[in-house]
Amino acid sequence: MLFSRHFRTVRTYFANKVDAGDLEDLVQATFEACVQHRDDMAERATVTAYLLGIAHHLLCRHWRGRARRQIEDIEEHSVASLGAGPSSIIVRSENDARLLAALRQIAIKHQEVLELYYWEHLTGRELGEALGVSEDTARSTLHRAKKALGREYRRMERFVNPPSTEEDLEGWARRIRKVLANTPDEA
Repeated sequence: MLFSRHFRTVRTYFANKVDAGDLEDLVQATFEACVQHRDDMAERATVTAYLLGIAHHLLCRHWRGRARRQIEDIEEHSVASLGAGPSSIIVRSENDARLLAALRQIAIKHQEVLELYYWEHLTGRELGEALGVSEDTARSTLHRAKKALGREYRRMERFVNPPSTEEDLEGWARRIRKVLANTPDEA
């Protein structure tokens, strides 16, 4: 039941952060860790936040293990700078593709909080729990992440009018989430 309810959420979490060859292994490792530490789940706000917290730790460990040199704060690096290949998320619009590419250029901690907020609809409390920080820290990270994504998008799109409002980012997030929801499960 746990797997059937949360598989897509966990898979979506990793989909834009790791190469396709590592995706399924990390999803499986997340559920294995959840089962191994199931007694800790009772203390959490939601099962989703608990699973995504595990996924967060596994992602950081994954990228630390792949780094050519010792990296202290892996979350400050972007997925692209760590050497990840193209996203496994397929989008139809050039604008959506550019925003997705910009998302992969910002720090992992910013990419992660934006995806959890927009794609998984986590609350501030759940964001904090998933990221292992306070709710206030999660909310301020989200605020900084929105600004970082806007800056990166504008840098990439010097000759195109980038989205400038929260509504544009919301619309983009809804479109990407719809694509993710229609991606067939590869369970």
